[in-house]
Amino acid sequence: MAESIAKVLFMDAAEEKHEALNRLCEQLDCLSKWVQRRTPGEEMTSPLSKYIEALAQVKKQDLEPSMDGRLQIRQGVAEDRRVSIEDADMRHGRKSKSKRFNGYKQHVSTHLDAELILAVAVTPANRPEEESTPELQAAMSRMGFVPDELHIDRAYLNSSLAEQVIAAGGNVLCKPWRGANVRPGLFGKRDFKIDIRSGTIAGPAGEVEAFEPGSVVEFDPEACGPCRL
Repeated sequence: MAESIAKVLFMDAAEEKHEALNRLCEQLDCLSKWVQRRTPGEEMTSPLSKYIEALAQVKKQDLEPSMDGRLQIRQGVAEDRRVSIEDADMRHGRKSKSKRFNGYKQHVSTHLDAELILAVAVTPANRPEEESTPELQAAMSRMGFVPDELHIDRAYLNSSLAEQVIAAGGNVLCKPWRGANVRPGLFGKRDFKIDIRSGTIAGPAGEVEAFEPGSVVEFDPEACGPCRL
């Protein structure tokens, strides 16, 4: 009996939530139409406009049609999802697969010897780190500073700043990716010598092949076939 009552209460709560959600959307549509009638051609200057636009964006990204033709909460997360009514640029970000945060990323360029902050950039939390470097480069350029050595997180490896340092003959240092566990009798990533600057990879016996980042390297079977390794 108690289980049956719980099921009924749960169904009622779900239906009430569905009803409340759709009533709220109807009110939003009515408010938007009211603003348009009151300020024809001037909707964008209305004090309510930014809130109506924000709510309309949240409605579009977080809701989807239900079986009864009304609206329900979307399954999954929309791309570039807005997370704040007040702040249009705030986004979801991740520090790891399990740890998430909302807001922004702060990127800081520091002179390691002088211990001075040279430049700062801020990006939405869901944007890749490399997008911050043009702003950092511009700030350092205004001071006449061009780095000849770069100590960075791996997320900045594809940045224009790293490319600038490499093109000038400088060094880029960052923590390497961890090699995966290797089954007995097979070679792992650490058994190969990868030269990012020259674009070459050398196998355990010294055989060298050219490569591009993100590509799959296949060694010459005629050279590797007879190798004792």
